[in-house]
Amino acid sequence: MSLFVTFIIVIVAFIFISMVKIKIDVDLKEGQDVHLLLKILCFKFKLFPHAEKNKTKSKNKRANKSSDKQKNTSKKSTKKDVKKKRSFFDILNIVKICLDPLPKSLSFLGKGIKIKNLNVNWCIATDDAFETALRYGRCCSCFYAVLGSLCATFRVKIGRLRIYPDFESENPHFFASLRLEVSVGRLFITTLGYLIIIIIKLSTKNKKERAK
Repeated sequence: MSLFVTFIIVIVAFIFISMVKIKIDVDLKEGQDVHLLLKILCFKFKLFPHAEKNKTKSKNKRANKSSDKQKNTSKKSTKKDVKKKRSFFDILNIVKICLDPLPKSLSFLGKGIKIKNLNVNWCIATDDAFETALRYGRCCSCFYAVLGSLCATFRVKIGRLRIYPDFESENPHFFASLRLEVSVGRLFITTLGYLIIIIIKLSTKNKKERAK
């Protein structure tokens, strides 16, 4: 009975976790920093830009870590290395094993990613009308090519797109904002499946090497 109850609790907990969604708000403005805001339930975390206090704390921590590393390296240098060094071919083989299942995992994760409220306001202007027209055509072709690939990979909900040339003024500007949304359950399943595949491949590789 206890196993059945724990099984139900695990299923309910997984369903609840899968309903939780990670939201990342991205604001990009020409001449300014990119603003990234992470939202999980009612919690908000500012990913970028960081505050100046955090920067000073990180610098102090790095200085302390560097001094500790120098002490540790002096102690470790006295010890003998028992482990065998891997060759360059072995390192490349491990990298290949790690990269092989990555496209499938990313495609599975990409199907669950939503891009909401995609807003773009892009004014193209130069001091020459002919150059403005040429740049406007190139920017439109590049932008809609990127948008097509995004729509083919993710689920995109477009808000307002405005790309226009300005032949009178010489003040170009660009602004874009969007929201990335992915469920925690899909992210957990993708990460867990990717790690299981890598562990299985590495274990089979080690068994083959031992058999030799």
